[in-house]
Amino acid sequence: SINKNDLNKMEMDGCDIVASKDGVIESIITREGTPVVKKGMKVKQGDTLISGSIYYYNDFDELLETRKICADGDVTARTMHSYKESFPMTYYEKEYTGKITKEYKLYLHDFSLPSFGKRITDSSVDKVTEIFPIKVGRNFYLPISLQVTAYMEYIPKPVTLTEKEAGKKAEEKVNYYLKQQKEKGREVKKKDFKIEIIDGECMIHGQLEFLESIVKIRNIP
Repeated sequence: SINKNDLNKMEMDGCDIVASKDGVIESIITREGTPVVKKGMKVKQGDTLISGSIYYYNDFDELLETRKICADGDVTARTMHSYKESFPMTYYEKEYTGKITKEYKLYLHDFSLPSFGKRITDSSVDKVTEIFPIKVGRNFYLPISLQVTAYMEYIPKPVTLTEKEAGKKAEEKVNYYLKQQKEKGREVKKKDFKIEIIDGECMIHGQLEFLESIVKIRNIP
């Protein structure tokens, strides 16, 4: 984002619209400035798309005057992106044993008293902590609170995905990624994904073509 001071300076010095990334121009709309690219042209990151320099010539094509403005417009391009992700075929699920112990601690203002109760220390546990203000009647709260921490024991159990299950999980990950790109304003034009299982890992490889804005503002030197 551009702050107000930077924008004011750009308007005084003039600015170009340049490419924020490599791509092939799909459309260009110029509101202020001079377009220097057209549909179908390949551009590299940093190339000028709409110039903020305005040139005035006489009838003999002699340059009379140059004026700098802040270019304004919309430029969309087809851009290529690679996608790569992996996850293990074997993971661990929690199998709870039903054993739960609780630990209690009293707080007086910002001071705490020694805790009491028991905690599980030699096993895999999930810990849940709650704080309960102490009150008299319905609305009179005392400067005392009770913290209760529950320790729930579980046993890690290994689970190995089948190829079908791994494929479904991979598809979910790809769909989530595509949803994120759509929220960023990128339209998917082409996609090609490959799923492989190698050495206990599910590998996802993809090539995508997006249609997106590549506008970036840069001060005219």
